[in-house]
Amino acid sequence: PYADLFAWLEGRGERPSPDAPGRFRPVMLAVAIDEAVDFQKLDPIDYAAEWKWDGIRVQAVNEGGVTRLYSRTGDEIAAAFPDVVVALTFEGAIDGELVVVRDGQIAPFGDLQQRLNRKTVDAKALAAYPAAIVAYDVLALDGDDLRPLPLRDRRARLEAMIATHGGERLSLSPLVD
Repeated sequence: PYADLFAWLEGRGERPSPDAPGRFRPVMLAVAIDEAVDFQKLDPIDYAAEWKWDGIRVQAVNEGGVTRLYSRTGDEIAAAFPDVVVALTFEGAIDGELVVVRDGQIAPFGDLQQRLNRKTVDAKALAAYPAAIVAYDVLALDGDDLRPLPLRDRRARLEAMIATHGGERLSLSPLVD
């Protein structure tokens, strides 16, 4: 996602805008805890827990007519997942897990690997390995950068957005009590 930045630094392009539609935003990564050591130090009311689904972390962006699907390192992977990209009907950026969903169940990671690292994907692979995003967080929505907001506030907005724009290719990761 930084090709335009490097082009500008090398004198081969215009200065990129940090507000350009479709840009990659750094994501907050999950952190495991050691229940035997850490659990007693934590107040559960201060945290949210979600499952780590059997997929890869992605950022899905649809802004100003620019739709992108990034890996957690910022690599553009939309070409291998056109079925997911077409389902991104919201205006904003979400953080989630890219998975294969079959018969309403998340398939093993090996199924997702059949689609990863491909420049294109054929109809047979699309049918055999239907991809989807399980959303964890909303980073931007309807032109507003939501990252400065507390997670609870972003979660409420994510839930409302998924209620409107969700479906078989985009769902909400449930919180763990």
